[in-house]
Amino acid sequence: MRIGIDIDDTLTDINEELENAALEYATRLGKNHVKGTTNLVDKNDGNIYQVRYGFTYDELKYFLKDIQESITNKAIPRENAKETISKLRKAGNEIYIVTARDLEFYL
Repeated sequence: MRIGIDIDDTLTDINEELENAALEYATRLGKNHVKGTTNLVDKNDGNIYQVRYGFTYDELKYFLKDIQESITNKAIPRENAKETISKLRKAGNEIYIVTARDLEFYL
């Protein structure tokens, strides 16, 4: 069997750190949390931060390319992730580590 495992908030737990970083960045920019945006669904495209804090396109691009990428690059695996993946591989499964990145923000 082929199994795809996402990195962000599956293998790692970075959501809270990203939320804190977005708030800190917005605060540095003098932006306030936009009312009515606390229950937004994250579509993993960065739009949630743009809507929540009113980031311009360039501000969002900086956040995703520099701040978010720095956080994800330092993320450590969740407890037992390595062991679980090893067991799946030993059972004959093909493991694919995947992530979603919008190339628009990383070029």
